[in-house]
Amino acid sequence: MFGWFGRKPITPDGKIHLKSSPVAEDGRSSWNAEKNVARSRAPLDRDLYGQALKAKGHFSLKAVHEEYEQLVRQKLQRDHVNKGEVDDGIFQNGSKNDQRQNETEASVKFSSWNIVRGELIRVYVLTNLRGSSVETKVELRCRLIAEGTQVMPFVHMLVKPSFSKHSKSVASAFAPSDDLDGYKILIARVEAADAGVNFVTYELGDGDHLVRVLKLGRQITVQLAESESNQLRYIIPHLALPNDATFLDRYEFFKATTLLGVQYD
Repeated sequence: MFGWFGRKPITPDGKIHLKSSPVAEDGRSSWNAEKNVARSRAPLDRDLYGQALKAKGHFSLKAVHEEYEQLVRQKLQRDHVNKGEVDDGIFQNGSKNDQRQNETEASVKFSSWNIVRGELIRVYVLTNLRGSSVETKVELRCRLIAEGTQVMPFVHMLVKPSFSKHSKSVASAFAPSDDLDGYKILIARVEAADAGVNFVTYELGDGDHLVRVLKLGRQITVQLAESESNQLRYIIPHLALPNDATFLDRYEFFKATTLLGVQYD
């Protein structure tokens, strides 16, 4: 329905920096490396992204991402290349821009996986995700619904402050950050609450799939998009959530104790 979402780079657990494109691969020239590093640090160019969305939005989000990357490369070539040489002033200005960018670069801290009020929860606090000095809190939650000797996982998220004033159904990627194209696109429901938060809920039938993704212990990328005037529009373009092997241990403990009838306050 909405096509595939573009890939994003892996980042380590703990405090991470969210980047919009991968750095240079081995074997490329130093100039190509400088271009790719600059592109990975650059904030989203809304004008270029709008052009990419208009040109490729009717195909897929992956096509939009590839078109945007191509437009960024072309812009860098126009701005910084002059007969294959780079002016020294570019590097001087670049160091100043890097310093300003570091002050507003998005980062994330997160808790351990804990069982709270009958749910397995990890809390993330992202800084500068929506702008300078703005904190966004995300709670990734897993509830277990027991049916005899079986349990059905129900996965949902709480996001504060809210990003949508209205409730709506959206397309969602929920997959390892290094393999977004290898996982199916899900339908999620965004619910607007009076407390200034949004709940993002997935179908109960997708619970096992989401838990399998979390059990991999790899960083998760969440993306949400809606259809607007026959065009795709990101609601959350790229939310990187660190994950690790501790989820598997805590989930198996949570599952076993739930089947034994343990009640968590």
